[in-house]
Amino acid sequence: MTILLAVLVASGFLFAAMAVSVDTSRWYDEMNRVQKAADAAALAGVPYLPFDLTNARLRANEVAKRNGYDDASPDVVVTVAIGDLQSQLKVTITSRIKNSFGGFIGLTNTTVSRTATADYKGPAPMGSPCNTFGNEPNAGGAGSSPTPVGTAQGASPFSNCSRNPTFWGVLEGPETGKVQGDRYSTRGCESSGVDGCTGTTNNEYGPKLSATSTTAFGYTFVVKVQPAAVGTQVTLQVYDPLMVNAGQTCASLPAASSFGTTGNVNDYVTNADAKNRYSSDGSTTSTYCTGDSYPGTGSGASTKHGMTTSFVLRQQVDSLDPTAAPVQNNTSGSPCIKQYGSYVTTSALSANLFKKGNASYNDDLARMFHNWVALCTFTPTRSGDYYLQVRTNVSLAGSGTGLERSGNTAAAALDGNTTSGEGSNSFSLRAVTAVGQEKNVAVSGYEHMPIYMNADTATANFNLIRVLPGAAGQSISFSYFDAGDAAGTGSVKVLPPTDATGSILTTPFPGSCKAAGGSAGTGQTLTACSAALSQSGGTSLNNGKTETITIPIPTDYNCSVNSFGGCWYRVQVSFNSGTVHDVTTWDATIIGDPVRLIK
Repeated sequence: MTILLAVLVASGFLFAAMAVSVDTSRWYDEMNRVQKAADAAALAGVPYLPFDLTNARLRANEVAKRNGYDDASPDVVVTVAIGDLQSQLKVTITSRIKNSFGGFIGLTNTTVSRTATADYKGPAPMGSPCNTFGNEPNAGGAGSSPTPVGTAQGASPFSNCSRNPTFWGVLEGPETGKVQGDRYSTRGCESSGVDGCTGTTNNEYGPKLSATSTTAFGYTFVVKVQPAAVGTQVTLQVYDPLMVNAGQTCASLPAASSFGTTGNVNDYVTNADAKNRYSSDGSTTSTYCTGDSYPGTGSGASTKHGMTTSFVLRQQVDSLDPTAAPVQNNTSGSPCIKQYGSYVTTSALSANLFKKGNASYNDDLARMFHNWVALCTFTPTRSGDYYLQVRTNVSLAGSGTGLERSGNTAAAALDGNTTSGEGSNSFSLRAVTAVGQEKNVAVSGYEHMPIYMNADTATANFNLIRVLPGAAGQSISFSYFDAGDAAGTGSVKVLPPTDATGSILTTPFPGSCKAAGGSAGTGQTLTACSAALSQSGGTSLNNGKTETITIPIPTDYNCSVNSFGGCWYRVQVSFNSGTVHDVTTWDATIIGDPVRLIK
């Protein structure tokens, strides 16, 4: 009897041990599944930060549910919250599982909980925290011009927003030489020794969609919509979208005396306004002058092939990939696709082109040249980044018969369809919102930013790249191609965000900035993060060259993430004397993975 009891007791312990062993194996399996689900949820939700915790939480819960953990289930709890920094998303998934055998020893259920924290630092916007990109001249004063006549920035813009940052956005045609400053839209190089070229071929024509691609998607600008602007109308406008050969300083325009002083010269501009807007010698000519021209000796120089500039607005997508984003429709249900041709001429422009009633009057020029034009009015249905694709490698087509066309689906294709087109076309962008919504929409560059400066002895202070605190301890890689086309020498200086805290406020930057290429040669450490734009024999050492500055981000870096006007590194481009006509392509990125798990 004693032996039998001992055997039974031993068997009971063995059974209990086997039961616990089976359940323990399930516990470990569940822990791994919960951790993987939490990791995926955190990575999916974090790109919405720091402004949109609501959608970050919705996306994280959606991905958790897809991986088997539905917060609506009585056995699952998914908690989504901000991490230690505003750019971090912390996801905790708690799962209650029923034990197969544990009930025999009082363990009916076991609770498993795992946490993942993801950080987001990119892709970082460039150039502007404002609802304007580039200079913002007034619209024409006549009744048919778009509104607002003055600024779209509102009564109290961010302190680092300016109506006149002294630069324009710019694209050059495929036949223009890369040495003229556009790093990615030009197919040829025009001269030897240009960085990124093999013979006469621009190897950086792009950005390309694959290693074998032979055409370019073009440049991308970001229209960032904050949660407060969802469901409200936004009108995206472009200033001077046509390529019109007025010259780099508008010297090919008629004299101010060609226009009267009263009444309207056409439906868009008054006579008095035309003296400045359309003339070569008005007192405020530089305010309106985008400096469109045929620079250099591109392959089409003898015939002056007209270039077409295409604008395509794309929707917000979770993948953060502009090439995968569908085309956005306007409020009428039509795709937001606009193309603008060129007014091709090798001679000076006549005042009669702008005077309504004259035999040579051109309404397209009067309406769009040196004036704002509506690209698209749309109502965003979700917050995030909408993408404005701008390119010069698609032929002019679509509805319409003049220099403005709509709806050409070829412009939205991933590949271009033409290698023809020459010139340099400068413009500005702005997002017009309802009063009070101005800070809730921003227009900025994205990875690559082409700009043009044509103000003499210019000093441009503009926003370079937005860097969130999650990038602390890493570095910014900042490149500029073909800078310094001016009569005198100059400099490029990187400045910390005005709202930054920590050791970044010391000078020079902690760890020092380093530069290589162009004027910096094989490499040098910069004092106060300032790089010279040097010359040799009157030619910039950066001519056709790419110079790169590496900027360390201190480990104690912090800034005001709750405002899109915060956390912007800035750049100051200064020219010491003389004329300036400088097309430059700027690239800035934070070195490292933009989205990563940190816990």
